[in-house]
Amino acid sequence: MRILSIITIALFLVLLPSHIAKAQETKSFVSKEGGFSIDFPDKPEKSENELKGLIKGKLYTFSVTKNNLSFSLTYTDCEGIDHKATANKEVIVYSVAGGFLESKKGDLLGAIKTHFNSFIGRSIKIRSNDKLIFYRVYYVDDKKDRLYQVSVTINKKDVSANEETILNFLNSFKLLDSQGVAITNQENNLLTNPDPSSPKQLTSNSNSNSITNINTSHNTNISDAASPSLDTNIVSAGVEGIKTPQITQKTKPKYTEKAKANSVEGIVILSAVFRRNATMTDIKIINSLGYGLDEEAIKAALLIKFTPGEKDGKTVNVRARLEFTFSLL
Repeated sequence: MRILSIITIALFLVLLPSHIAKAQETKSFVSKEGGFSIDFPDKPEKSENELKGLIKGKLYTFSVTKNNLSFSLTYTDCEGIDHKATANKEVIVYSVAGGFLESKKGDLLGAIKTHFNSFIGRSIKIRSNDKLIFYRVYYVDDKKDRLYQVSVTINKKDVSANEETILNFLNSFKLLDSQGVAITNQENNLLTNPDPSSPKQLTSNSNSNSITNINTSHNTNISDAASPSLDTNIVSAGVEGIKTPQITQKTKPKYTEKAKANSVEGIVILSAVFRRNATMTDIKIINSLGYGLDEEAIKAALLIKFTPGEKDGKTVNVRARLEFTFSLL
């Protein structure tokens, strides 16, 4: 009888549903150079890439793939951006999140404005084929102006069984103070259920312990009240039936002293998304002049005022080119 009981218990344990699986064990990974700590399930691989666009410089990536989950943290120092203005910081965070979304070619399931204590950020959830991506970006303008991006990619069918693991990783991100002591985020914002009376709006709730209870129907216009929506529907300028955005105000970019001293002239060409809410995102450099002129062109682009493009009488997001001429004459 005792043997039969043991066998019964063993079978019960084997047949337990997967959704009660415990979170993966993690170890705190500290990067003094990067100024952060985070709990990876294993020792991360590090890689470096050069960025060109709104942010220029090196992108440092730390990543781990384990048990069909991909964990990633990246950081880069912001160069050539007027980071003192809060509006510019929000534009940068919004543009970076929008660029990440566009690079994944997926559907936006949720987006909220978030913070790491006093530092602004954004949190989005993406469906890309059979995978879900949980992503956060923070603009940390302390001693160094730095962008941090934290994400987890997982098969959609495995989310429920790994909810605790996903949340633990995202919430384990900490900044290091000047003494190397980890600073915990007091405002961990999560994507939660949208208000039924406002299906296109998501709210943040630092007390929520769920990331799966979210409307996953196809919706490309989910926004928060404080920030423009991350809309994945983008058309190209010049396509038949598309009325291109009309620029109403364009600021002349500053000529850097370094460029003057080296007699640098020419045209900086940018590609940007002119969004239907009259904001500009995902700025990329097509033709570079260097000597700080690319950055000045981007600054000027962010100040452009325009009326959105249209298709069939409705405003649309349009990717178009911008040219800024630098001449010493």
